[in-house]
Amino acid sequence: MFHTHKNIIKETNMTKHIRTSVFETNSSSTHSLTVCTKEEYKQFEDGELLINWDGDFVLATKKNKDNEDYKNYEQYFNGDSLETFSKEYKTKSGDEIIVFGKYGYDN
Repeated sequence: MFHTHKNIIKETNMTKHIRTSVFETNSSSTHSLTVCTKEEYKQFEDGELLINWDGDFVLATKKNKDNEDYKNYEQYFNGDSLETFSKEYKTKSGDEIIVFGKYGYDN
């Protein structure tokens, strides 16, 4: 579970910690969120682009395919025990984007 809060107040050993505009997750879980254009996602599906854990796309060259830091579509969505999701959106300006990612506990 993750939460986006304007202000987060935590009391630890009678001390208050206030953090402004943070994104917080349960530290024992994993979350990954990537936003890309519909065209980039199609290239990813078709094997023309690979992705790394930071959500960066690179061209699917022989060198990159041999680099275990980069995953193809199949490896990304089926290569571990994490849950995955993808959803298509249309922005107010008419751009078609895809939001996808992983979440759960990485065993």
